[in-house]
Amino acid sequence: MKIGIVTYHRTNNYGAVMQALATRFVLEEMGHEVYYVDYWPDYHKDSYKVFNYRKFIKSNFIGKIKQLISIIRDYSSKKKRIENFEKFFQTYIYPYCRRIDDTYDVVIYGSDQIWRKQKALGTYNPFYFGDNNIKTKQNISYAASMGILPDNDADKEKVKKLVSHLDMISVREEGLRQLLLSLGFENVSLSLDPTLLLSSEQWDKHLPTEGYTGEKYALLYSMGSNAFDMKEVKKFTDSKGLKLIVLRGYATTKETETNITSAGPSEFIRLIRNAEYVFSASFHGLAFSIIYGKQFFTSFMRNSGRAESLLNQLGIKGRLLPPKSPIPQGETPIDYNTVRSKLETYRNETFDFLTF
Repeated sequence: MKIGIVTYHRTNNYGAVMQALATRFVLEEMGHEVYYVDYWPDYHKDSYKVFNYRKFIKSNFIGKIKQLISIIRDYSSKKKRIENFEKFFQTYIYPYCRRIDDTYDVVIYGSDQIWRKQKALGTYNPFYFGDNNIKTKQNISYAASMGILPDNDADKEKVKKLVSHLDMISVREEGLRQLLLSLGFENVSLSLDPTLLLSSEQWDKHLPTEGYTGEKYALLYSMGSNAFDMKEVKKFTDSKGLKLIVLRGYATTKETETNITSAGPSEFIRLIRNAEYVFSASFHGLAFSIIYGKQFFTSFMRNSGRAESLLNQLGIKGRLLPPKSPIPQGETPIDYNTVRSKLETYRNETFDFLTF
């Protein structure tokens, strides 16, 4: 079967790239011919440029000054980060991209937050709900996510109309599933994020990375607004005798051996795989911590719903901490025998959905 994937496949974001890869890897291992539908509108392209002209024009005078300072200060790191992602895309993404006017047996929408309100549009993008001209026999959402759920009747009606373009529906968070059920949709499946459908051995086969023989370390994966108190994290890692490495989800000028801002996707995997402990302010940092059997804590300033759903499913909800809270010192280690057993159950349910 020829399958097209509509997702965020070109973004300079570790989690988005990994979920795009995982969906393709899983479907290929199921025997399908799989491609990315190469939909990447200008507003997506602009958001990952070193200089975002559209954003610059729309900004007021102070905003323009701040952007210029940021460009001058961070240019080298941003350029290096873009180059590292581009190099990765040349091998793992671009060869599997096909034009929008290609023909498919099935088009899968997801995963990731493709259903969120697009900031540049001020609303939802119909393309990500199957409201488009792609030639296909069937439109299916798989582990689609919305981030912030609609909180008013007008947005709920928009979502209801958009989701009606889909023949089968699967989402990633229980909250979104309940919303769609309340809007009258039936048979809304709750599916695992695609990254979690692959074992650590499968990831190592698809994305081999170098081993590590240096000093033992803990990894903090920090996004734009870091939910962890750095002093608390440092106190915890010092108590364990671990070096602290910080991986940023964005580029800055402060690139050092222990403050990494321009790494590519393979380095993201390598850093988690070789860490003794992980602190993640990102869902996919959490997901790969589970895949590689790491002891971890996770925390979010907002949009923690998908993490809560996953951790509740796996029986380790205590690993989700309130923002800026102390790091528990006497936490019982995660029992990965139990976690993997539960994960296998949810994997099988997701594979059942993907058997069409």
